[in-house]
Amino acid sequence: MIFKFSAITAGSALTLFIAGIFLHLRRSARHVNELKAKQAAIVSAMERLEDAQSIGHFGYWNCDIQADLVSGSNEARMILDISDTDSLCFKEFFQSVHCDDKDLLLSTWIDSISYRLAYDVECRFLVNRRIRWVRLVAEIRRNNSGGATSAIGTIQDITERTETLKKLERREAIYRSIVNQARDSIILIDIETKRIVEANHAAATNLGYTQEEFLQLTIPDFAKGEPPDVIKSRLERIIRGNEPTFETKHWAKDGSEQDVRVSARSISIDGQTYIAAI
Repeated sequence: MIFKFSAITAGSALTLFIAGIFLHLRRSARHVNELKAKQAAIVSAMERLEDAQSIGHFGYWNCDIQADLVSGSNEARMILDISDTDSLCFKEFFQSVHCDDKDLLLSTWIDSISYRLAYDVECRFLVNRRIRWVRLVAEIRRNNSGGATSAIGTIQDITERTETLKKLERREAIYRSIVNQARDSIILIDIETKRIVEANHAAATNLGYTQEEFLQLTIPDFAKGEPPDVIKSRLERIIRGNEPTFETKHWAKDGSEQDVRVSARSISIDGQTYIAAI
């Protein structure tokens, strides 16, 4: 009986051993599948991150301050046209900065490390002999002693935005020059407050004011002969387009009267209504 019992026990042990192997293999397979799923999710997330960087024209970069090495994402390297290498020294990175922006970039970097100031700078790089505007933002990492050890940040290509803004600034300067050279008074009035928000030089000098003084006035300050209800009614008609031209009197700073003919129309700027008058 003892021998038979031992045989059964051995057979049972073998069965349990084989079953354990299969169970282990199933668990291992499940673990491998879970790892593969996590790896696939990471790859997918990285691909989405790369797509987002490409669409937004921004990349990320790291700087090992102690080792003097700078590395970045694919998009960061593409923005600066840097070859697909792991890293480059800060001197090599600095060489592509526009000569007029080197001092700005370097002083901002030193201030961020030395005085814990924010590192956020817009500057130009020379990429394939063309100017490329970028915005660099970074956070300085420090050790327990407070010493700067590394930096992690982003780089964004803002060339298109910057050039568009510069074109708008040039266009605005041209228009402002034309307006200021005009002999007729040209003013822009806030319909709610009736205050002058913009005016050319002629508008101020024709009534004996400085530019600063004139921009503090409201319509009743120089249209003193008209009651408030008349002014309000006229503004409403101008907004409706029913009275684009009218004749009235304006009072100068010295109290003298001037007969004027006004052409006006309403305009909307950023959702707010104004009246432009000449």
